[in-house]
Amino acid sequence: MKKMWARCSIVLMKMLLQFAKYVAFSGLIVLASCNKPQVAQHSANTDARVDFNRDVRPLLSDRCFACHGPDGAKGREAGLRLDTFDGATAVLDSGKRAIVPGDPSASEMVARMHSHDVDDVMPPPKLDRPLNGDEIKLLETWISQGAEYQPHWAFVAPKKHPLPKVQQKDWVHDDMDTFVLAKMEQKGLKPNAPADPATRLRRVSLVLHGLPPSPEQMKEFSKNPTATAYEAYVDDLLKSPRYGERMAQEWLDVARFADTYGYQTDKPCFTWPWRDWVIDAFNKNLRYDEFMMWQIAGDMLPNSTQEQRLATMFNRLHRQTEEGGSIEAEFRQEYVSDRVHTYGTAFLGLTMECSKCHDHKYDPIPQADYYSLASMFGQIDECGLLPYSISTQAPPPYLHLLKDTEKAEAKKRRLDLEVAEMTSTQLTSACENDFQKWLAETSPINVPVPAAHYPMEQLEKSQLSNLIANSKPAKISKGMPQAKAGAIGQAMEFDGDTTMDLQEIKGITRHDSVSVDMHIFCPEHKDRAVILHSGPGLYSQAADASGFESLLEKGRMRWSCIALWPGDAASIETSVPFPIGKWVHVSVSYDGSSRAGGLRMYFDGKETKTNVVR
Repeated sequence: MKKMWARCSIVLMKMLLQFAKYVAFSGLIVLASCNKPQVAQHSANTDARVDFNRDVRPLLSDRCFACHGPDGAKGREAGLRLDTFDGATAVLDSGKRAIVPGDPSASEMVARMHSHDVDDVMPPPKLDRPLNGDEIKLLETWISQGAEYQPHWAFVAPKKHPLPKVQQKDWVHDDMDTFVLAKMEQKGLKPNAPADPATRLRRVSLVLHGLPPSPEQMKEFSKNPTATAYEAYVDDLLKSPRYGERMAQEWLDVARFADTYGYQTDKPCFTWPWRDWVIDAFNKNLRYDEFMMWQIAGDMLPNSTQEQRLATMFNRLHRQTEEGGSIEAEFRQEYVSDRVHTYGTAFLGLTMECSKCHDHKYDPIPQADYYSLASMFGQIDECGLLPYSISTQAPPPYLHLLKDTEKAEAKKRRLDLEVAEMTSTQLTSACENDFQKWLAETSPINVPVPAAHYPMEQLEKSQLSNLIANSKPAKISKGMPQAKAGAIGQAMEFDGDTTMDLQEIKGITRHDSVSVDMHIFCPEHKDRAVILHSGPGLYSQAADASGFESLLEKGRMRWSCIALWPGDAASIETSVPFPIGKWVHVSVSYDGSSRAGGLRMYFDGKETKTNVVR
């Protein structure tokens, strides 16, 4: 792969240099006609085969597809479609056919091209892009040859062509030179004289390293400018780490690499390990199919390595935002679209953006294919908004990178953890069995009802705050909660604007066990209503929703332990809707296991059936 890249780069440079004189000569012509597409000149000799992709498609695309092209939503004039063979040869409402393969005289398209009637001539005068005589002759020749349509050139497998005949055979060093020289001789040009040794050395060094050779290297090569010495110098360039750095530059641009998140606050983004992987891939001469596969789906390979999973960071180098006014779902779709567009550009060589809104007008990409790709690239478990705490933690999904010296220790610790968890499970099961046995042998316990309750409506705000948090400081966001008759004594009614902040409830992490009891009365079905949330974030169940959380979501109760939503979270919800119009004693618990299996919910003393959300 290294030598292929090097050879292609050097040959391309050679081609550019050899054609420099020709480009300079024809520059005025190119500039003068740059407002129109360049169509390959075709000989009037009808024996020469017209190539659809090279000769005809550019003409049809420029003059015809706006009214008779692939965009069916726009409405095709006269029901004619010229971008497909079936459409171009179909019988129209007039009974005629635009193209009759092999018979230009019977083709309505030819008649319209020759018409002098402003209402009939095609392309229409309002387009202001008439066909000239050579272009009309080319289309007639194409029709007379059978009007062969070809798939889009990007989807046609390349074929090996026979080498053209050339006169100056001693100039040719390889097959590529033969094609270059044949075109030059066709244009009446001659190759430049061979470059001097210093120039050759400088060129190859800039191509493969992006840096000029040192004065010492220049002096040494000038003493022995042989092909063997030149090849040895190229080998040294390929062995250098600078080679990978130089070759990675274009790929980093294609992959929209950056070390910031790209929006307003633009905090640093921990992405340089992927950059180093790309450089290393070039220096290791990684096969292109693996280079592509690892970046798209390295994590899905059997027994994927850390290196293969790291490569998939290609998919998440897009910009991300934490701006509070942003809509999480909207920006998540922006990220998905970015992945589709980048994949199309980097690996398919296609512009996918157009087909986001409609079937592509020029490339064979239907809108359905765009959203099929979007479905695949939308499976990343991410949030559309970055957490404000991004400075301390990367947004999930992320990868813990281990040095080679740490991998064995990490494996050992994982095994130790599995053993410890198994022991803990067995111990818990034994304790539960002992407890149930004791409970069965014990008389029922009567819990006395409190003899007195606090008349909530008579309490001052400061007294209420102290009562709520067991004498710990608390804060009511707006006014006072309304006092209502509760399940036991008085209760507080929250209207969606009023919140209660228990400021001293802190320090509980996902490694701690916790239980919360409450009586809840829900008067109606709730699409979303937060009951409690212990984290510091501004947005419940968004990027900053770290902490413990209980809420009603689409009528069901949810209980969650969240580090960063959604990728670092354990969450369950009830299988049935929360009871409406009655008091329910709710207990939620968590065992500190960092798993959804450690979350439980109980209604009126009985464990309720739940489903795992995260």
